[in-house]
Amino acid sequence: MSSTKFAMVRIPSDLSFDDLHLTVDADSGTMEFDWAPLREILEANADLTLSRDEEISELIGAWYGYLRLSGYRHDVAERCLAKCEAERALGIDRMLAGPDTIH
Repeated sequence: MSSTKFAMVRIPSDLSFDDLHLTVDADSGTMEFDWAPLREILEANADLTLSRDEEISELIGAWYGYLRLSGYRHDVAERCLAKCEAERALGIDRMLAGPDTIH
């Protein structure tokens, strides 16, 4: 039986998802955002660390998923979500590139 750990993350009430200024770089396809809201979230959650890109993506995705339950929609986040769902449908959990990767 597999075990999954969940973390409850407190989002300060004065933060808005729009404060991230989320965009996607047209050339690389990477998600870009303002770090200030994430720093505020880290300050509000002493045990939370964001040391890897996956953790940052998961936090942004979880925050957006929670807001989405109440009807909130963000165009860039919706496009990122659709791309992730399409990749998962193809069996791709995460894409990585490195020095030994053919580009």
